[in-house]
Amino acid sequence: MDLGPWLISRSITAVSTVPTLAALWPAQALDSVRLLIFGGEACPPELAGRLATEGREVWNTYGPTEATVVACGATMDGGLPVRIGLPLAGWDLAVVDPQGIPVAEGDSGELIIGGVGLARYLDPEKDAEKYAPMPTLGWERAYRSGDMVVNDPLGLIFIGRVDDQVKIGGRRIELGEIDAALNSLAGVSSAAVAVRETATGNKVLVGYLQAPEGYDLPAARAALLDDLPAPMVPILAVMDSLPMKTSGKVDRNALPWPLPGAQQNDSSGELPLLDEVGEFIAEAWQGALGAPVSGLDADFFAAGGGSLSAAQLVSALRVRYPDLTVAELYDYPRFGALVEFLGGQQVTSEPVAPRTVARTKRITQLAQTLVAFPLFILSGLRWFTYLMIGHVAMVAMGIFEDPLPTPWYVIAGLWLLFVTPIGRMALSILANKLLAARAAARGLSALRIGPPSPVAGSARRRRSGPDFAVQRTAAALVRPHARREDRPHRHLAHPAAGDRNAHRGPGRHHRARGGCQRLLD
Repeated sequence: MDLGPWLISRSITAVSTVPTLAALWPAQALDSVRLLIFGGEACPPELAGRLATEGREVWNTYGPTEATVVACGATMDGGLPVRIGLPLAGWDLAVVDPQGIPVAEGDSGELIIGGVGLARYLDPEKDAEKYAPMPTLGWERAYRSGDMVVNDPLGLIFIGRVDDQVKIGGRRIELGEIDAALNSLAGVSSAAVAVRETATGNKVLVGYLQAPEGYDLPAARAALLDDLPAPMVPILAVMDSLPMKTSGKVDRNALPWPLPGAQQNDSSGELPLLDEVGEFIAEAWQGALGAPVSGLDADFFAAGGGSLSAAQLVSALRVRYPDLTVAELYDYPRFGALVEFLGGQQVTSEPVAPRTVARTKRITQLAQTLVAFPLFILSGLRWFTYLMIGHVAMVAMGIFEDPLPTPWYVIAGLWLLFVTPIGRMALSILANKLLAARAAARGLSALRIGPPSPVAGSARRRRSGPDFAVQRTAAALVRPHARREDRPHRHLAHPAAGDRNAHRGPGRHHRARGGCQRLLD
């Protein structure tokens, strides 16, 4: 499913996701979002600056699974630096040097997590290993995150990993494990993997192989898939030699990027002269993978593409082909097939009209909160009735000695009114009539949306006037979305009394889906 259109169609107002996924959605997909929470990986400053707009609260959270996911967080206003914040209630954070001594403010070190928010392993030995004591801090249980941060009193700043572990698309990946798999390939004398960023901001794994000319890259990829999960198999490139440090280790920072000849020895054939459609797709392809198309038979996923890079490619192609879906990319993963498929599609050049969603006024938010109190009180009375019935049962069984001062017939009446369907329906009808009468007194007409109540009246009666307000009137008054004047009105026809079949048309279907009450002038 494409989440961008899904967010728009359902007017989602709160989203918690990883930055990589949020970067793929069109800007209008987040127009209604008032709370945006990032986590799982480092948030790029460019993304924070683009999405931290007025009327939207954006959070950057941090925390490994071993600390029950979120240990600290900070709001973002689009400025630099991007912080991961200060500890939340229940967690303790410390920044230490290699000897475990806390560093001074402004210095960097490894982040140590403690507090009641730490998780536990079911295996006691594993738990003792992962959450060993931290004597220098006086903590009996501590988790060494392996993340390097700057100890800033305004909020910690993430700068990288202590080891070779990286995080791509929310997955923890050990570069050393991939290095070992690359060096075990037949015919490879030396190899290394590095994390690179494409022109569109997508992070990808790139494997550099020191191998003879004409090395069979498709066979090498197939061998890697036998040893590694698919998300850990990198884009492969053959090099004459790898840059080395004076220590004898591969200098990952000196490895070339972008790759002019990545996967140039595969079996995808030659790339002929492309037309305008082909050039557009090839540019988006290279932006998503960081490597140019090698031929018409080049496969997007065999070339290192994954679910996130596929979504990013589709997002780029939607500039001209707005109806393209990620599922269709899986149907046409070959470059030639994709060019042929999109070549027969209608191209759009119309820009998307920007939408402005006004924020709900403070006075309206306060009114919504006050209107919701009676609903909470009614729910509480129902559970209070359950407690009284339970107490009476305990007295009858001899467990409790003191009876309730409330007479039995009062308890029975409360049960009939707040627990049974008949009593709760009667309360709904009463609330509907009061609200409808209030609307009529103010010169408003009540528009009925939803199926008729079998108690309020017959389905054959004319559905108009204040007597037929729906049970969800109160829900519409407390709906925390955009203000009424900012939402498009739905004009539904009121059929004549004798036209019974009119209620079975599309309007009826829409009302059953909507399930809310609107009062129109």
